[in-house]
Amino acid sequence: TKGLDPSAKIPLTTIGAVRKSDRVLHLGPQETTVIQAEIKMPEENFNGMISGGWHFIEYRDNKTSDQTISSNYAYMISVVLRGSHYKVYPELKYDSTKPILYNNRPAMGIKLRNPQPMVLKNVHFKAVVSKKGIFSDKRLYEKEGSSIAPNSSVTLPISWEYNNMKAGTYQVSVKVTGENLWNKLPMSWTFKKTLKV
Repeated sequence: TKGLDPSAKIPLTTIGAVRKSDRVLHLGPQETTVIQAEIKMPEENFNGMISGGWHFIEYRDNKTSDQTISSNYAYMISVVLRGSHYKVYPELKYDSTKPILYNNRPAMGIKLRNPQPMVLKNVHFKAVVSKKGIFSDKRLYEKEGSSIAPNSSVTLPISWEYNNMKAGTYQVSVKVTGENLWNKLPMSWTFKKTLKV
């Protein structure tokens, strides 16, 4: 439940759970088992969707004495519950721009929120941070083919690689396009902000 957006009125974690005895399993080769989960639907009607899932990790005993890296296999089972009024539009809001670490390097994190209970799919992000003045410094982040979950936030990282941001005034420009999940309607948002470093 850590980091849930405050707009999530009914998180999946409050109405659904995997049976406690099924949370850690020990399986032999070619062995299968059935995992049981229970979801208690909310008593009150809700709009849009409640979205979440269960994350499974297979811990492999594949580390040897001369290895420093080992890997585990993970996958997720998604759960989506439809509300009585399902036809809700996603909405993007600009939340903040803050210094972050991205791949252990200095970066600016542009946080956007979707406070509505609907998925935005086929998302294309384009974010630019540029320094005003004669010695302009322009950085770009672009990604396509993403989705934004209902009642969630996303942080776009603009890397400064190994450099420090110089003091000055910066212009933040973000364009996001995507499709509403339920009717495939194209949607777009543009945000322009100014910040001082």
